[in-house]
Formats: sequence, structure tokens, C-alpha cells
Amino acid sequence: MGFLRYLALLALLAVTACAGPRTAAGPSEEYVEIDNPAYTMSPNASPTIWVPRRYVESGIPRGSQLLKKGYEEVVGKETPAPTSPAVSPRLRIAVLQMGGNDLAAGLGEKLRSSALVGEPRPEGALSVPATMEERGAYVLSLNRSRDFNAVVFIGSQKGEGAGNVLVAELYDGMGGILLRRIEVPIPVHQENDAASRGAALSASLDSVAEKVRGVARHVPWLCGIVAVEGEKVYINAGRESGIGIGQRLRIYRGGKGVKGLGFDPGSRIGTLEVTGFVGPNGAYGTIREGEGARTSDLVGIE
Repeated sequence: MGFLRYLALLALLAVTACAGPRTAAGPSEEYVEIDNPAYTMSPNASPTIWVPRRYVESGIPRGSQLLKKGYEEVVGKETPAPTSPAVSPRLRIAVLQMGGNDLAAGLGEKLRSSALVGEPRPEGALSVPATMEERGAYVLSLNRSRDFNAVVFIGSQKGEGAGNVLVAELYDGMGGILLRRIEVPIPVHQENDAASRGAALSASLDSVAEKVRGVARHVPWLCGIVAVEGEKVYINAGRESGIGIGQRLRIYRGGKGVKGLGFDPGSRIGTLEVTGFVGPNGAYGTIREGEGARTSDLVGIE
């Protein structure tokens, strides 16, 4: 029906064109000259035609506008080009224990519902470094390949009262900067009752996990570049991290840790589009803009 209306309007304009140039057809009907929308359809058509002024003032489209309007009514308005999938990658958090306890596995399990958790092998490293600066340096040595966004140390110590408290330290994985120290008291329980002790510890770990998630969700998601082979750039994040095919990621260069704040990823130097996966937690992509990539660069969310 839209196409028929378009033809009818063309016919009406053609009829008015036959009347020739004029300034008025009567005491109240005034005509104006416009471009002829049918000019390119006939070798004998006039480049302009005369139509009632009310046609123009009422918004009847002219020339190429009229042709575009008729086309849109037949095939529908143009749809925007598809954009990169809106995917929010999950943070990767390593959990390490301070002291001879089995808290890391329990905290890791509680975090796993909202974050991808890795537990690096402890040999050769812990006994945990004694000072905050030493633990930060250990985080950097542990995370040379940029596998983790954050690292949590978990342990227990005697509180000011009679009971113990759980202590967790959350470090920025890329800069080795302490972001938050968390202390949660362990509820009173029967020491000789395994069920009572387990329930109390689980409740405390729930509280620690909630606080860790609250801080970690403000940590920027970043990963490392493992290799660059021609146009292919391999990164150490994939399906398990939650990124998707077609997703565009930013490439950063020259980042540094800022004491008391966290990690500054540096300057953005390009864009990487994910085109495939390698194993459960690896992917590769193609540079879409920028000067290329190096294995020392970082990749973050677009």
C-alpha cells in the first residue's frame, strides 16, 4: 500500500507540472517551484515542477527525500550494523593460604560462583612472606604471565577477645598492590564438635567471600598476551573467563602499580577482536586498530 501511495503522489505531482509555471491558481491557491522527483525517470521530464504551497508547508517530501520515503515503506527502515557482543568477563582470583590451615580451598569454593578462581601450586613459596611489601612482590612473581586479576591470602589469628579471626588480604594481581585487609571473627562454637566448628568456619568464610567480592568487582578485568604470530594475537583468557567471539578488547601498554591505589594499565594502543578459542581458558584474535601488540602488553574490556 505504501508503494501505491507513492505512485499516486507522483501522478499528482506530474499533473500539477502540466499546468506550467504560475504564481497562483485562484484567489487563495498559491504555487511554488520544486525539484521534480521524476526527473531521472524520463528523458523528457522537466527538472522542476510547480505544486501548491500547502504541499510543501504540510511536509510532503520532495526529490530524493520522496524516493527514500517510498523505498523505506516497501523494504523497511535501515537497521543499524551489529555491534560487539555485550559480555562481562569474570575476574580470575587466586587464593593462597597463610599458615598451616585449609582455608584456601574453602574460600575458593565460595568465590567460585561469582569469579573464576585459580589456586597456584604452593611449593617453593609459602611460608607466606612476612610483610605487606614482600607479599606484593610475591604476587608479581607468581603472576608473571598475567593469569590472575587479583590474589587473596587467607589465614587466621587470635583476636583481641577469646576467639580467632579470619584475616584476608586482597592484592591487585597486575601490580602487587594491597587493596583491602579484611578481618572477620569466627563465631563461638564447640571446639570438640566437628559439626559446630565447621558451621562456624563456613559462616566466617561466607562473610570473607562477600567482602572480597565487594572489593574485587571494582578491580579492572585484564589478561596477558601470550604470543603474537603474524596477525594472530593469543591471550590467556577464554571460555572460562566469559569472553565471546566477536568481542572487542582494548590493548594497553606501559602499566604500573600505584601504591595505595591499584594498577594503572597504561596507554591504550589498539583494539583486539576475539575470533577463536584455544583450550578452556585461552583465545586468539585480530588487531582491528592500533599499532599492533607485544607479549608485554595487557588486554582489557572494550
